[in-house]
Amino acid sequence: MPSPSSCQKSDDPPGPVDLSKSVSIRQPDDSPIVGTYRLQYTDCAFRDSVFRVFPQGLGGLEWVEKNGVYLFSYRAGKPERRNLYAFRINPNDGGLVTVTSGSVIPKWNAIATKISNDPNAEFDLYELGRNEGESEYRCFNVGRGDQPYATQPLSSSITTTADTLAACRSLCPSVVAWRKSQGYSSSLSECP
Repeated sequence: MPSPSSCQKSDDPPGPVDLSKSVSIRQPDDSPIVGTYRLQYTDCAFRDSVFRVFPQGLGGLEWVEKNGVYLFSYRAGKPERRNLYAFRINPNDGGLVTVTSGSVIPKWNAIATKISNDPNAEFDLYELGRNEGESEYRCFNVGRGDQPYATQPLSSSITTTADTLAACRSLCPSVVAWRKSQGYSSSLSECP
């Protein structure tokens, strides 16, 4: 089976930020970074996701602010997977912008629109995916906490997220056709 197409890095990623001499600062619970965001991959224009930032000590990601850059890592992460994400807050709209630094090289560049200051806020964002052991795709409202077992890899070729259930359902035929063109098993590619 061929490997799925992956998103290409943009030609103009954000410039490097030197964090080597910065001092770590623990943020209070009312930090401006805390909230719910709609993450849009700038290298993969056809996929969005939910990004929730909880106060320090809560949630699966820990974060620290250094010189205006917020570094995120898994709380129980392996040393080589530390500092998975780095964002700077956009002063114009409160959204987030990916930062590349000496210690953080993001797998994909992204921007994030802040939906709410509440990290548990819900909104409609549907993603095409499957449940474990099922071959049929369906739409999961990931903005309201639904979690598919399997989703499509990030790709610059196909759209897998939508704002409405009807729009999400309409994506299925093109995703199935893309999977077949990439050599994936047709037994795991069915629309309702």
